[in-house]
Amino acid sequence: MDMNTQNDSNGDGDGWAGGDAADWAALYVLGALSGDELALCERRLANDAAFRSEVEKLRPTANALSLAAAPVEPPSGLFERVRARAGLVSGADEIARDVQPWKQWRTEKSAREFDYLAADVREFTPTAVPGISVRKLFVDADADRVTMLVRMRAGASYPGHRHAGPEECYVLAGDIRVGPDLHMRAGDYQRADVGSVHPVQSTDGGCLLLITSSLNDELLVLG
Repeated sequence: MDMNTQNDSNGDGDGWAGGDAADWAALYVLGALSGDELALCERRLANDAAFRSEVEKLRPTANALSLAAAPVEPPSGLFERVRARAGLVSGADEIARDVQPWKQWRTEKSAREFDYLAADVREFTPTAVPGISVRKLFVDADADRVTMLVRMRAGASYPGHRHAGPEECYVLAGDIRVGPDLHMRAGDYQRADVGSVHPVQSTDGGCLLLITSSLNDELLVLG
């Protein structure tokens, strides 16, 4: 659900499910919102009497908490739960989506025993990282696996990331540096286990990689 586009009874285009208003009011009075979420709640505060009433009911409790000897955090998972219901995408999520476009790829069902993909059937897709593009070979979303070609132009660098599943990398052509200590060349292979962290990877002269990995690796370094 996208609370920025769903219509509500006020007709202002900033609706959310009725059961979520109390959650958003709690986050607002606790000062746990920022950016788009904070702006949305402030608009609702100005235009929605029911939401204003919810906020005013919670203010005394929030003020009392602010005077407590120890800071009081919102209930565990509250913010994540509200954001998941609302369908919000944070700035970091948007960056990850552009840097890792394979996270948007979907499984292609096939009744055939063998799948064949000719070299000229599917083009490379540019990523948000200058000089890096990817070509989809196969995706199994249920198994959280993707097989793809990664092409890096000379001088390109890919951000550090944590592996949500095993990653296998075979260098088909060129070279790739993995952090300061490992320099892989054509024919070299590396496997990274789940939970492991790759530092920034870069290439001197450009490379073509065959990669199998999770669809849910976490970016750690951007830029």
